[in-house]
Amino acid sequence: MKYIPKISFNPDTQREAHIFAFFLNEPDQIQNRIEILETHKNLASLKNHKDTDSLKKYIDQYYTGNKKIVDKTFEDIKKRIGTDSENSLRILGELMEYEYPAKTVYKAAPTILSFSPFSEKEKSFNISIYEQINKRKGRDPLSIAIHEISHFIYYDYADVISKKHNIEITLPVEYYLKEALTAALLRQKRLFKSMRLGPDIKTIKGNHDTRPIQIEASGKIYNLSEYIEYRYKNKKGTFYKFLQDLIISFMKKEEEFSSKRSFWNKHGYKIFDTPKLLEKYSTPIRIS
Repeated sequence: MKYIPKISFNPDTQREAHIFAFFLNEPDQIQNRIEILETHKNLASLKNHKDTDSLKKYIDQYYTGNKKIVDKTFEDIKKRIGTDSENSLRILGELMEYEYPAKTVYKAAPTILSFSPFSEKEKSFNISIYEQINKRKGRDPLSIAIHEISHFIYYDYADVISKKHNIEITLPVEYYLKEALTAALLRQKRLFKSMRLGPDIKTIKGNHDTRPIQIEASGKIYNLSEYIEYRYKNKKGTFYKFLQDLIISFMKKEEEFSSKRSFWNKHGYKIFDTPKLLEKYSTPIRIS
């Protein structure tokens, strides 16, 4: 591998305010809006959730009010992604058969959101420190970084595949595919071991909204990420060919993936507390 990218980490509350505004106002982000207003209850009284100046003021005050733990968390994140990322990035590139462009720097920033969003266009992502501020154990920052960077690599491949086959990969298909693919890759022993996340590889389960999704193929029923992992381990040919075949087969079931996404946007985490909803959401999608 000719080049291993760097990861920078710098706060940017102006950009973070725009991220808040996006998730609070986009119609297809209703579950994230609910989560934001549950974890940041003071925002409910804000009359205009598009007012990024007011959102920035709230974010700045949140950081200032928790300065001691914030400073300690920033220090821990910089150390973790600064000293431990090189080997994991190299292995990720090898697993995805990807050559990083020279002088690539992925931009990371903290967020007080309870989840870690990313920007495909800017090749940037946010690392949630919400749990640490609230004195709980947060997700490992290196695993977040590798997770998000795998998405950027996916998009580079998907753009080429989309143009070559004249396929418009819809958002629901793309969401479920890339998230489950990332979980499958993070469970590969070399990558998992490089991140030093502990002894149990089964802790890598993927996003909550992808976990119940099931695939029926060749008479067997798989969890979505386990199905992708099975295809990855049994692939014949290049990673590009593997991903191309996966995208084409998933797009044939676009309507079903779209239905799953709409179902999640409507019911969200209530699915896990309601057996009938969970049963419907986890109805297997048949892929030949």
